[in-house]
Amino acid sequence: MSIWTRILAGGVVLVLLVAGLAFWMDLYGIRRGCFASQLDQANYQSARELYAQAGGAVASRNYGAANDMLNLALSKLGESYQLGRAEDETDELVTAAKAAALRNEFQIAAQMKMEAMNRRLYLFQRKTRLSGLCHAIAKRWGF
Repeated sequence: MSIWTRILAGGVVLVLLVAGLAFWMDLYGIRRGCFASQLDQANYQSARELYAQAGGAVASRNYGAANDMLNLALSKLGESYQLGRAEDETDELVTAAKAAALRNEFQIAAQMKMEAMNRRLYLFQRKTRLSGLCHAIAKRWGF
């Protein structure tokens, strides 16, 4: 076996080890997305509708109602949007928004919650796409 063959084989083994480690550690949410059981689409749709209604309330400057709708939307979605072990940056935003609401700064609170909810809805959609892709691959390979 020549030196170049050994180097190539070592590189392939190294790439496989890195990929396996990333999958095991669930860095990008691949494992959690692939092995996600049935994602609750009903709660997602309900949260999305509440988010849209809150957007209308913000547009009409009814920030108190928007905050209430966003609180309900956040609770409907729950933790189902999370992918991987990455820290959830929206938790800090929601905590700050709740503190602003306690100080009667409803406009600021509504804007922060809208931003957090937008991000969480996007992450849920991403998780759904990843789950669908993994299930399609598994079905094609007969797993």
